[in-house]
Amino acid sequence: MSSTFYSELSSNLGLLLNNDVEYNVVIRAGDDADYKEFHAHSIILRSRSPYFQNLFTSSQIKEIKDQNDIFTFKFPSINKNVFQTILNYIYTGNIDFTNKQGEEIFYTLFASYKFSLDALTKFTENHLIENHSEYLRKYPVEILQSILNTDTFNDLRVLCLDTICYKPKLLFHANNFAKLPALLLEIILKRDDLNLVEIEIWENLIKWGVAQVSRQIILSDNPNEWTKENFIELERKIHNLIPLVRFYEISSEDYFKKVGPYEVILPKELKHDILQFHMVPGHPSKIKSSPRVLKSNKFDSELLNQEHFIALANLIDNKNEESAYIKNIPYNFKLVERKNNSSFDPSRCVLKKFGPNNSNSFVIVYNIQVNYCVGKYIHRGKIEKCAPIKDFTFITSGLNVHLYKNFKFNSRRTASREIFQVEKVIITNTLEIKDDKVRDADYKNEDYKDRISKISLVRRVTTEIFGGKKAKSPKDDDDW
Repeated sequence: MSSTFYSELSSNLGLLLNNDVEYNVVIRAGDDADYKEFHAHSIILRSRSPYFQNLFTSSQIKEIKDQNDIFTFKFPSINKNVFQTILNYIYTGNIDFTNKQGEEIFYTLFASYKFSLDALTKFTENHLIENHSEYLRKYPVEILQSILNTDTFNDLRVLCLDTICYKPKLLFHANNFAKLPALLLEIILKRDDLNLVEIEIWENLIKWGVAQVSRQIILSDNPNEWTKENFIELERKIHNLIPLVRFYEISSEDYFKKVGPYEVILPKELKHDILQFHMVPGHPSKIKSSPRVLKSNKFDSELLNQEHFIALANLIDNKNEESAYIKNIPYNFKLVERKNNSSFDPSRCVLKKFGPNNSNSFVIVYNIQVNYCVGKYIHRGKIEKCAPIKDFTFITSGLNVHLYKNFKFNSRRTASREIFQVEKVIITNTLEIKDDKVRDADYKNEDYKDRISKISLVRRVTTEIFGGKKAKSPKDDDDW
């Protein structure tokens, strides 16, 4: 018979750390303005951390040992609170992120990586993704820049890239955009799911390139006033990035007005091929280039884009800023019916045709033309006032949710509409808070599906529209 008493061992080692018994290592964590000294034991540091094992076996270790056989190390780039967390983990194997903000946890992630604590690094990465999505959503560019040259943090890297590609303004409108490394821009511009029209990508690339050149020479805002050397220097700065622009997705007008002034920096073969592309209908391009396509759920809609469906999913599940879906959503919107310029009377058609029996249907109506006033909705057959929610106006009846978009009013009483069946599905790699997660087994349960459908599609959406308590958004981190 054998037994293990890890809890008691962890507790005893914790006491050893806190009581300073026979320590032979002094570690100073933090910068000169705010630091703390920790006492530790070389045997424990070496046995728990490959970093310290290498440090203590290096040829320079004797140089940092004093006359009392005490080793002294300084880590000015590691916050004292972060190092306290790391040291507690090394001694006890325990980690406690309760009440810690996203920034401190991110720094803990980097510290655990520095000290080669692989298990803690993976745990911290997962915890950061699952529980601090608001922090990740606010600083994806800074985080990605920090982990760019590491060979780990794959999940975090993918998540930051997905976030930036879905909301590219986080990158291109950043205050430090001009200071971002070329490697980061290259990674982003290679992505097929970069959610930005190609001419804006070109304009931002030129802005970044001009900023690099301007560090050395003063450039006029008007490229017509540039010298040949100015263009040569610009081309040199963005040489590897120019081929990543999908020039064939830029209109003739935009190309003439916005690319033309800088055309001299394009490769001769590319310029000739683009000219033929615009001047000769059906000309096959010699240079391979495909449109950027968002990686997302496939939606068969002529009226709504990906962002609209994501907004719908967030409203259905009552998502706040911290837990909102960014790209993948846990719903399939299956097109049931599409009608264009059909006769439509909301007070009759919606309440009659889409009654309580179709509990999971959305009625999405575009360009409604009726005699009702702007900012009103129909609820249980009554016309009431309503403020549109993020470009949408919703009405409900029974177990249904009806979405109306882009009101235009006259006496024609016609509209285009799409009807979708909404189905709950399992998703991965989204920024959800831990409490919102549902086990896979629950999704397979039909009773659970029905219950979730009724709560999501009725109570949550009607609460959002007609009043009720909303989930409180957490306070912004005082980070970075």
